[in-house]
Amino acid sequence: MKRLFIISLLLCIGSFVHGQAVTFKASVRTGCVPLIVDFTCTSANVIYQEWDFGDGTPTSYVMDPSHTFYNAGTYSIKLKVRFQDNTEKDT
Repeated sequence: MKRLFIISLLLCIGSFVHGQAVTFKASVRTGCVPLIVDFTCTSANVIYQEWDFGDGTPTSYVMDPSHTFYNAGTYSIKLKVRFQDNTEKDT
């Protein structure tokens, strides 16, 4: 008997610093494992991204990464960015 596993992503969006917002989107928010999700930072003037996928995997420093979730669950995705003016902010 096959079991269906669902992943639900909680996206923390909309932190502001000096008029700049930290925002991102995910290609999908739910699905069966393994679930591949493409993340896109939608903030302007970002020169650095640090992603925490909330599943215990190492932090990703890739700009707009793809990530595979292998276990069913609910994950809080966090993004830290550095803007062109060298200010940093996270979700």
